[in-house]
Amino acid sequence: MDLRHKVLRTDNCLDMLRNLHPNDVNNELIGNIVITHHNRKTYKVNDIDYTMNPLKTFELLVNGEKVVTTFAEYYSNKFGLAITDNDQPLLVHRPKRKDRHRGQKGPILLIPELCNLTGLSTGQRGDHKLMRDVHRITSLDPSTRVTSLSNFTDRLFSSPEVQKKLLEWGMKLDKRMAKVTGRKLDPEELILGTRSFTAKDNADWTHDLKGSEWISTS
Repeated sequence: MDLRHKVLRTDNCLDMLRNLHPNDVNNELIGNIVITHHNRKTYKVNDIDYTMNPLKTFELLVNGEKVVTTFAEYYSNKFGLAITDNDQPLLVHRPKRKDRHRGQKGPILLIPELCNLTGLSTGQRGDHKLMRDVHRITSLDPSTRVTSLSNFTDRLFSSPEVQKKLLEWGMKLDKRMAKVTGRKLDPEELILGTRSFTAKDNADWTHDLKGSEWISTS
C-alpha cells in the first residue's frame, strides 16, 4: 500500500462553462480528468458536445428491454439527482480499449453539472501560497505516512463489508507493516550550474533550486 493524493475542486464543470471564455473552457476541460457525483468515478474529457443536452434521449436496457429516456430522467430516477440547467452541453469521454472489450461501444456522455474537475487550474498553479499548502499536505514525512497507513488499515479491519469481501477472495491482511533493514547514506553534494549545495534529508530542495542556472547537454 502507498498514499496517493488527488486534488478535487469544489466548482463543477457547469460553473466553468458559464464563467470562462470558450477558448479557456477547452484548455481547462479537454484532456483533463473529472470525477462524477453519482458513482465517484473519474473520466478523461475528450470533447464537449454542444449539440447534446440533458433533455436528449438515449436507449437504456432495463430487464432485457430497451427503454428510451432522457439524461435528466435517468439521473433523477436512478440517483435522485436533479438537473438545474437543461441547456448545458455534454462532456464526451471516449472509452479506452479495455472499456470496449467490456462492451462499451460508444462514447460516455457526462453532465457538466454533475462533474468536478480534478487537479489544479492554471491560476491555482500560479498561486505560490496554495502550492506551498498542497506540498505540505502531500509531501508527508515517514512517521506521518506510517500513521496514515495504520489508520487506513484499522478502517479496513473495522469494516464488515471489507472483511466479507476479503473472505470471499480468500485473502487476509496483516495489521503490522513489513519491517526491513536499511541504512542511511551520507548526504550528497548537488551541483546546479555554478552552484552546489548539500542534499537535505527530506529531499526538499525547492529553496535551493530558485534562481539556479541549468546546464543541458545533448
